[in-house]
Amino acid sequence: GAEIIVSESEFLHAAGLMLQNKLASPYIPEDIRAWSHEDYKWRFIEEQYDVVDFVDGIKFNTLGPGHAFGILALLVELPKTGNKILASDAIYGSVNVGPPVLPPGVIFDKEGWFKSFEFLQEKAREYNAQIWYGHDLEQFNSLIKADDGYYE
Repeated sequence: GAEIIVSESEFLHAAGLMLQNKLASPYIPEDIRAWSHEDYKWRFIEEQYDVVDFVDGIKFNTLGPGHAFGILALLVELPKTGNKILASDAIYGSVNVGPPVLPPGVIFDKEGWFKSFEFLQEKAREYNAQIWYGHDLEQFNSLIKADDGYYE
């Protein structure tokens, strides 16, 4: 019964590619087919380059195309340990931050990626937030895991 929140652009592009048999990865078509056979509650978000309130202390950073057709990042406001932006695949790791700024190897829209990158950097400054990257093993290893504690 959970609500699934997704970039409308990402959802529509992925479903469209699947229907045209243009997806390269074999597991993705099965995932997309399952979406249409289940009683899922979808919530599409498409406002690009905006901050959208979700629940108290959590906001979506809505991004346009870059790594994919559309990406959502989370801004989590933590009063004691500081704000965090969970970048997902918008920024893979600190290597992308540079200097120099380097887009990831897998990218759909290079210009869009740079725009998303700058937007997240701006929001990190505005909200005094640390960015947690989607694929940075060194950063991941430095974070508190559930067995060791939590962030508040």
